Amino acid sequence: MLYVVLVSSSLVGPAPFDTDHPMLHAWFEAGEGVNDGTAVDGDAVLNWLDISGHERHLVRTDAQPDRHATWFGDAMEGNPVVSFDGNDYIWCEPDSTWGTLDGNKTIFVALRCDVADGGYVFDSYTYAGRNALFTGQNANPQEWCMYDGTNVMGSSIVTTDAVRVHTIEISDTGMRHRIGGALIDESPCDNGSMIGVLVGSRYNLANGLNGDIGTFLVFNGTLPDSERQAIESWLNDRYPATEVPDQPEFVTVFQNGEGGWPQYRIPSLLTTQQGTVLAFAEGRTSLGDNAQNDIVMRRSTDGGRTWGTHVLLDDAGGNCANNPTLVQVSGGLHAGRIIMMYLTIPDGCHLGCVSPGYVGDWIIRIMKMHSDDDGLTWSAPVDVTPGCKRETTADVMIGPGLGIEKRRSPFTGRLVMPLAERVGGHWYAYAAWSDDGGNTWQFGQNIDDTLVSGMMNEDQLVELTDGRLLMNTRHYGGDPNRLEAHSTDGGATWGPAYLSNLPGTACMASIIRLTDPLDGFTTPRLLYSGHANNGRDEGTIWVSYDEGTSWGSGRLLEPGGFAYSVAQVIDCETIGVLYETTNYASIRLGVFSLEWQSADADTLEGEGPCGSCVTDINDSGETDVDDLLQVLGAFGTTCTDCPADIDDSGDVAVNDLLLLISGWGPC
Repeated sequence: MLYVVLVSSSLVGPAPFDTDHPMLHAWFEAGEGVNDGTAVDGDAVLNWLDISGHERHLVRTDAQPDRHATWFGDAMEGNPVVSFDGNDYIWCEPDSTWGTLDGNKTIFVALRCDVADGGYVFDSYTYAGRNALFTGQNANPQEWCMYDGTNVMGSSIVTTDAVRVHTIEISDTGMRHRIGGALIDESPCDNGSMIGVLVGSRYNLANGLNGDIGTFLVFNGTLPDSERQAIESWLNDRYPATEVPDQPEFVTVFQNGEGGWPQYRIPSLLTTQQGTVLAFAEGRTSLGDNAQNDIVMRRSTDGGRTWGTHVLLDDAGGNCANNPTLVQVSGGLHAGRIIMMYLTIPDGCHLGCVSPGYVGDWIIRIMKMHSDDDGLTWSAPVDVTPGCKRETTADVMIGPGLGIEKRRSPFTGRLVMPLAERVGGHWYAYAAWSDDGGNTWQFGQNIDDTLVSGMMNEDQLVELTDGRLLMNTRHYGGDPNRLEAHSTDGGATWGPAYLSNLPGTACMASIIRLTDPLDGFTTPRLLYSGHANNGRDEGTIWVSYDEGTSWGSGRLLEPGGFAYSVAQVIDCETIGVLYETTNYASIRLGVFSLEWQSADADTLEGEGPCGSCVTDINDSGETDVDDLLQVLGAFGTTCTDCPADIDDSGDVAVNDLLLLISGWGPC
């Protein structure tokens, strides 16, 4: 079989070496030898042929089709790639085909890494002899790591979503890692063997790569600097380094021992209608759930970058205050009011020793506080237990996290809070609601969970675009996937619980409405922050484009400790997730964009309120009376792509008027 080896393009010359190079061991080009050179976009990769002439072909794949890499013709800045999704790999065994590389070796990889979660770019086929490049481990999270068979060398932080050319040298004089030709780290080396090769995974078929490979090039020796630099220059010309997209930023909001409390747990987060970001937590005397906890708050007026002092909202006397759960009222008598609800547990007691009823010293109570000035001051606590808990119930919890306000019929404007009660040792999820801006409350039926294993508690709510409520809960004592149920009557009754397709663990997680057509967005989106595994780590962000039916690929936000979390939209540019870190040492805010979460596949820029000033219909520079007259003149009509249809719903209606009024003034 004849292979083309003069790899070039109209802008880049041929390789500065040829197949007669004495140290060339194997050469893989995504554009040359995939599926015998016949691959087309979206094909599963069944083989990747070595074009060096040595026939060290990658021809071994998993028997499961969903563990095959995928070929794309122009996915890396116009270059072909073999794409890995974290579950794929392809390999060449250490037989007469690959052999064993005992001596020095130099490896070049043109790569775009999508997720820095410990994925292996390459590894040796067998544990007996291993050389590897991977994206982080416990001791070096999110760092580029090399392995010589004995030692791990961590170097610079992995730049995700960016094309880079990597040079790996493992030799008697040490390990060296270069990116784009620049040395980023070096260390002493035991120079272990490279026995066979596995691309896209660890030797034990775990820790898969999320990313794309364009070129994979192996030399059996250390190249002279001039020759190495020539190859790096050639590869850099073919795969120019792309701009680094915005990465998540992190700010510690509650640090144990600071602000007056030894321990903080159970976060909540709310972006107010005025754009202030409020962070809540339990301030504890110790790590225990019933450690005479107080409710504590901090405010940020710059999108979460800096934070004000710690504010004590309720110390509950000697009792324990738990589970702050927030909602804001958008309209009516209490428009703008921020409502915080939480529970109090009697001093010296926990869930196992409380009593049913509403009167007495051993009652778990649901309390409510509110603020009418954007969180600056708060009302005294009010006991709303009778409207949120059955008189026959002893153990009850609210949230933690967020409640919601319904924006669609039925029961538009209803405030709904998530709760759970324990009856006969079993936890049941349900909801309480208010139709008068939070003045009075009543509760509904428990969710029927007889069709699933385990129990439902620590639940969160979101309203779907058809007016139904979706409740998403941790799966306590059952399958690690989350449990869900729907309500068509504003939370009074619920359909049966079912197993969702979201992974998780027995831990609170967060689900919110990310974009809503009622706000002028063309695409409805939900966002979920939770866990990619069965532990309280690997905090991951998912987005759904079909109202929670499916969730696509999650994006790792925090590879380390990640326990309870609450997500919020901060503004059109940023999303925030407030979460507990490793060993509950702090509560941290991670701020990121939709572009980052989707690896540049989706953005809010230009859509609805995040684009140009859609309410400035006549482009005068402000939303004013002239714009109002245009909406009124077209009111009640149907139209397509007409300026007066601000929310792009297909007709000019009340929501267009509301959007116009909310955008009144200069823009």
